[in-house]
Amino acid sequence: PELFFVPDDPSLGFYQKLFANTVCMLEERDASADGTDTRSTAKVFTKLVEENDHRAEQFAVLRARLLDILIGDFDRHFDQWKWATNDTGKGKLYYPIPKDRDQAYFYSDGKLLKIASRNLMPFLSGFKKDIENVDWLGFSAKDFDRLFLTDLDAGEWNKTITEFKQSLSDSVIRIAIKKLPPEVFSINGETLISKLISRREMLAEAAMNYYKFISRQVNIIGSNRKEYFKLSNHKDSLNVKVFARQNGKDTGFVMYERTFNPLSTYEIRLYGLNGDDLFDIDEDVKSKIKIRIIGGKGYDTFDIKGNSPILLYDLKREENHIRHKGNKTKSRFSIDPPVNNYSLIGFKYNKTRFPQVETGVNSDDGLLVGLGFTRTTHGFRNLPYATNQKFSALYSVTHTAFRLDYFGEFNHITRNVDIVLKGKMLSPSLNNFFGLGNSTKSPQSVSSGFYRARFNALELQAMLRQRYSDIFHFSLGPYFYHYNGKYKDNDGKVLGNPTLLGLDSADIFSKKTYLGGKAILLVDNRNNELFPTRGILWNTEFVSAAGIGSGSNTITKFSTDMKVHASLSNPRNLVAVIGLGGGRIYSKNFE
Repeated sequence: PELFFVPDDPSLGFYQKLFANTVCMLEERDASADGTDTRSTAKVFTKLVEENDHRAEQFAVLRARLLDILIGDFDRHFDQWKWATNDTGKGKLYYPIPKDRDQAYFYSDGKLLKIASRNLMPFLSGFKKDIENVDWLGFSAKDFDRLFLTDLDAGEWNKTITEFKQSLSDSVIRIAIKKLPPEVFSINGETLISKLISRREMLAEAAMNYYKFISRQVNIIGSNRKEYFKLSNHKDSLNVKVFARQNGKDTGFVMYERTFNPLSTYEIRLYGLNGDDLFDIDEDVKSKIKIRIIGGKGYDTFDIKGNSPILLYDLKREENHIRHKGNKTKSRFSIDPPVNNYSLIGFKYNKTRFPQVETGVNSDDGLLVGLGFTRTTHGFRNLPYATNQKFSALYSVTHTAFRLDYFGEFNHITRNVDIVLKGKMLSPSLNNFFGLGNSTKSPQSVSSGFYRARFNALELQAMLRQRYSDIFHFSLGPYFYHYNGKYKDNDGKVLGNPTLLGLDSADIFSKKTYLGGKAILLVDNRNNELFPTRGILWNTEFVSAAGIGSGSNTITKFSTDMKVHASLSNPRNLVAVIGLGGGRIYSKNFE
């Protein structure tokens, strides 16, 4: 691309008002080496899927992506590339042509953008002397790189990086930046040169960090023709070869080859797509790398002799045949066609949010302030995420109390079961207590704080959850609760004089521990968790826990709560919410 000044020229016609007196960037439409037509990324990928002798020139892709890292260009999505072809005699080899360099050297010293780039949009950290957040610098290219940089191993990356750096001497950088208009160079040309030289020296470390990032989980894609996937042991690593099957033979030409190190790769996924494919794993394969094999729509054969963790996905039909099956191989065959679905775009970043400033106000706790931590990870066919963990530490400014909350959700620990963990510690709890029964009277005002019961509590539960559908969940698991009441925390309050309520002070001001089980039935078809405009949230819980030690009695309780959301206007600016609920304690003695 080249920069041009467009004058206020009447010959521009309709476009005069749009472009007059502006600086524009022009680039050649078909910038192939021989001037032939170029293709879009979508068309090239379609050809790669249709024909197994059509491949992408991945060394050229890597060199282009190294340049992106060097100049801080974060906007490298699918539409920012064109492709031209070389005929290899055995098929077509597509080489990339980067275009639309409108975000090269992006830098902003605005305070709001700096704040946003730390957490919300880290890919906007900008063109600095240091290469920051290289994983997020590739955010727009996250799917592109996972399609067109899958063939190259660490050695090939290192070699390409070394050659790339050697071609970028200080003089080459200076000559390139000197091509800017003198008026522009005088503003920050020397700054650009200084940053480029600094980033060049850091490029090897940053690029290899990015290699490790995109190599943690790798997709190896066949085509709609017949392929032979061969996995074998290579020292401490795993070698993967993909051959085109031709003329009744399993091995034709090599479409793909790469050796994976378990120190940098923890999962590979083999996609056979639509051909009749053969997946062959040698018996000496004992790699720690998890292997997922998605057969596709053809008639596939699985010859799994190794003992790596391997999962097989395909339609359950006679034509799909498992010749051998290793001890660690699990079949996920299904009669449902979606078992062969493949999604090669939509990669999601694992995210850690800390610190998260949290504030809140409610009638029991008053003003709450604190910090939170959130960690979300993603995995294969795990929607909306694989794990989600939240921890918060809150302090009640109004009533001098602490609260710790933990929630952990681990989806699909087996094929159909999730684990949900919850923990809560209150020191002290700040619930209002008006006495036992549904007909209690309150001679004093609630706002006086007289009815606020202060006691320490710890509640833990670990649930196994079965999701029968997107809206219907059932959970079952152990439940633990510990109570500790102290007189000094309740002096002058309702529990400070328990005889008024017919209670025993020795029972109230003691330690109690309960252990039992809990069952939850959840129905949730709301259209949005945070701001629903329609749907039902219906949660039903049953808890039975035995007292551990003297003074703790068995308690059994049932509760159910329902909220119905319905929009009353279009657009949905007015929403009605109806809440219903009830519960019952089945124990003879109140606890």
